[in-house]
Amino acid sequence: MTGKRRCVRASRALTVLVILCLYPHAPAAWSQTPSSPSDGSSLRGWKVEHTRAEVIDGVLRVGKGNGWVRTERVYADFVLSFAVRVPADRAVTIFLRAWPTFDRSRKPTNAYGLKIAGRKDSQTADGWQRLELECIGGTLTVRADDAVVYTAKGVGNPQGHLALSAPEEAVEFRGIEVRSLPRAQPVFRPDIFKVGEATGASTPLLRNRAQPRYTAAAMRARITGTVTMQAVVLPDGTVGEVAILQSLDPHFGLDREAVEAVKRWTFSPGKIDGHAVAVGVLIELDFNLR
Repeated sequence: MTGKRRCVRASRALTVLVILCLYPHAPAAWSQTPSSPSDGSSLRGWKVEHTRAEVIDGVLRVGKGNGWVRTERVYADFVLSFAVRVPADRAVTIFLRAWPTFDRSRKPTNAYGLKIAGRKDSQTADGWQRLELECIGGTLTVRADDAVVYTAKGVGNPQGHLALSAPEEAVEFRGIEVRSLPRAQPVFRPDIFKVGEATGASTPLLRNRAQPRYTAAAMRARITGTVTMQAVVLPDGTVGEVAILQSLDPHFGLDREAVEAVKRWTFSPGKIDGHAVAVGVLIELDFNLR
């Protein structure tokens, strides 16, 4: 197995969705229960780009080609498990936190790629290998039969799609499951109140919001997803400290634009016994190309 990181390019129009969540009652958007990207009987949940793919009897067959089959949704920290059957002396590449940009030969240009070689001595009698890939922060751990067989640090891109590529010969996958791992939780100073019965603080109400700018570089890189932040709504209704809990794009400006936009928001402040106080909130800004 070998790891490699690559670079970027692309374009489109945009939508920006704002979700304001009050700490500590934010909805759980990160599931710890394994789920399949599709229903197992079709390509629903997957997008095929510059290659061929089909699902027959629960087996996803990725055809020979420079492109890939990728998930429609993006992932940050996750555990990916699957069985794969790779022809001997051939290889398959699993792309992690990938963005869908390609070079002139239609090869992916912005992802971390893990190459898995097919070897007779590493396969079961029917040729299937069961693997588990755990990606947390910039660290990747690969397990086969619960034993660690490969580790790597420096995995790029804080979020992205998962993708399967078989440039040399068709490869089969089955039992694909992904478990999204919880993001970091907000941590506020003791003088910052939380909404709820324990403190009696009321909910800050959003009055005016500035929309973040979708940078041209991020659009060309076809980066989509959510920047998650914690912020402090001050007693005068302005926003004080803003910190990123889950980065989306530290390279092409979406993280920066999200933070700068939130700093320009104004609220009706949270109150305790009629007096305005500083209250912590959780904010998600969702960038989508349409």
